[in-house]
Amino acid sequence: MKKLQKKDLPRFLEVLKNQATVYVPLDKDGLTRFAVWEEGMEPVLDKNTVIPPKEIFFPQTEELYGYESKKLQTTVQEIITAVGPTVVVGIRPCDVKAVELMDDVFLTKGFEDAYYNKRREEMVLIALGCIQPEPTCFCSSWGIDPGRAPGADIIMGDMGDAFLLLAQSEKGEKLLQETQEVLEDTSQELPEGKD
Repeated sequence: MKKLQKKDLPRFLEVLKNQATVYVPLDKDGLTRFAVWEEGMEPVLDKNTVIPPKEIFFPQTEELYGYESKKLQTTVQEIITAVGPTVVVGIRPCDVKAVELMDDVFLTKGFEDAYYNKRREEMVLIALGCIQPEPTCFCSSWGIDPGRAPGADIIMGDMGDAFLLLAQSEKGEKLLQETQEVLEDTSQELPEGKD
């Protein structure tokens, strides 16, 4: 288990930004939504996003094919653009569950969406557990523990003045090793969420 002091969150995000595109919840035009983090931006981690992180997984526009036409001959070529490493910080357990469902649809069932797969291979999800979910949340309806997200690479718990981080995958372990300079070891346990 690792501890990240809240005062060190900007440094943590900067270390991540040096190796990946980092998405965090930000207030944009009066709405809390995921956007690319830049130095000086203040992540909004104390409330849920109004717009889900779906656009990170499914961009509004994406180049899928290219073609070349010579005389009467046209050739079509599939284009899978290299996205590069991506880290999504502050995704909620319910959104992680939605990602698991999208993974099931787009990566199994006898069909693999190469574009979606490329993004997911390069992506690390750092989920932020909910200590006190809103009455309008669907966690209990879906059987989701609001304080946990088994499908995330790292689960992050809010402890007041610090976050606890627990790796849940190899990608999560690797990321915590790469950000060790801003983290502390701890024996504290993640807080339990309430339905």
